[in-house]
Amino acid sequence: MKRLFLLISFACALCTSRAQHINTDSLLQVVISRESSVKTSSSLNRDSLLRLFPSTKSVSARINIIYDIIYNYGYLGPKQAFYFHNKILELTRKENDPVGEAIILSELGDIYFHNGDVTKGLNMIFGALDKAEKTGNKQALGIVYNNLGLCYPDDVHLSKFYYQKALKFSQAADDNLFICFELAQLSVKYQQLNKPDSSRYYLLKSFDLSVRKDVEQAIQYNLLTLGDQEKDQKLRLKYYHAALNVPFTRRDSISLWSTLQSIAYYYREHGVTDSALFYAKKAYYAASNLFLEKKILPAQFLAQLYTGRNADSALKYTNIYYISRDSMYNMTKMRASLNLAYSDQQRRRELEAQKTAYQTRLQFYILLLFITFFNTDSFYVLAQ
Repeated sequence: MKRLFLLISFACALCTSRAQHINTDSLLQVVISRESSVKTSSSLNRDSLLRLFPSTKSVSARINIIYDIIYNYGYLGPKQAFYFHNKILELTRKENDPVGEAIILSELGDIYFHNGDVTKGLNMIFGALDKAEKTGNKQALGIVYNNLGLCYPDDVHLSKFYYQKALKFSQAADDNLFICFELAQLSVKYQQLNKPDSSRYYLLKSFDLSVRKDVEQAIQYNLLTLGDQEKDQKLRLKYYHAALNVPFTRRDSISLWSTLQSIAYYYREHGVTDSALFYAKKAYYAASNLFLEKKILPAQFLAQLYTGRNADSALKYTNIYYISRDSMYNMTKMRASLNLAYSDQQRRRELEAQKTAYQTRLQFYILLLFITFFNTDSFYVLAQ
């Protein structure tokens, strides 16, 4: 047993060592070289993709259509997001597509959750999990578990559990987009658990995969996170500007907001207030049609930058900050009260799954004993 433990420990250390030796500088150069040769995609006609859905019979092709509509071509404002998610949900039910229904139900639940309707959002995601489990589709299961992880940012162990399950299914489905997401989220969880080596391991794995497979939706996030960790300040800013120039960043309001906000912080740290204000204003306007929680930081940051420079602007953004913060506080309290209930629900689900697995094994062993006894008895009769 000790020898086995040592072998496992050695394997884990070897994997971590390999991840640490991923050449981030060369990967950064690959990203920058791609940016110079890629043109920004023209706006997508999402309605035309909706019309393609019924004639598309492949499950994987339908999943691609779903994400082309709701994600791959940039963030949809709340009204558009609800419209297209509900249209897709209607289509999946009309076409009797349980895999697509589970996925879009999970994504719709995520929208409700982050728009403040926590109860409805979680109910929808757990409903999506039931549907995904019945289909057995690994890609759908990976997506649903990923969304469950996003619902518990303050419960490190529960969210890590969901991301680990999601990663297992996404890897089995060869879903590179969600593999990158889950590796990056596990990096965050291990950072929260004060395990920097494990955190760095998962981050580098995500960055390496995102660049090798050109998963630009994940490249932007990984560049920002690596920039945040970079001690060389010139290289840090280089990471940020590389993230800003990723084609997906130009299409997606959330990615644009987070990147501009990081650059604004950088310039404030270095005492370049005018540049900090320039990027902070851009970040604020990029966040104008995002979820409530995304609007708090830009307002607070602008209020701080304007203090002592422009009293009217400082007061304006301070008021916006407090109104947004109070609304977010009420939402956070609701999440906290639901955390325990849904943690208990998940534990019950796991216990039920273990009980079912135990009963299945028990039936197998009884059957095996019966066959063994029958064969032995038959042999004895023949011997007589």
